[in-house]
Amino acid sequence: MAKASKDKIESFNFKDLVAGAPSKGEISYFDHLYKELKKTSNTKQAVFGGVSGWFTGYLFMKAGKALAVATGGTILCIYFAQSKGYLKINWSKVNKDIEKVTEKIGGEENQNPLADSFDKVIKFSKKNGYLTGGYVGGFLIGMGTA
Repeated sequence: MAKASKDKIESFNFKDLVAGAPSKGEISYFDHLYKELKKTSNTKQAVFGGVSGWFTGYLFMKAGKALAVATGGTILCIYFAQSKGYLKINWSKVNKDIEKVTEKIGGEENQNPLADSFDKVIKFSKKNGYLTGGYVGGFLIGMGTA
């Protein structure tokens, strides 16, 4: 009995758990999952989208709250340190640097690198209405329950 379980452990490939680029001729786990999900009924697609959306929304809100507390705490600490004289901010230098960055951004061509990604999301949403609808609904519910 112990030998059989040892053989299973030795034959287990931990590289299968790492999310990376699949080798030639293989498809990724997410592509395989998506392919199998497309074969299921619309109800299963909507439920899968809802559950994954709820999970994402819940984590998004928890992380957002933690980030808001950390950012607010940092701002309060900086304000307190400045008001007590521990920290001196050279506002003229800050404003000068902001103006330089503003000029640099305004002078470059305004290319949106996310435009292609956004188009892919829209295309995916149009193809998979039930999955997308479930995901968006689950995401909103997850945000509400956090």
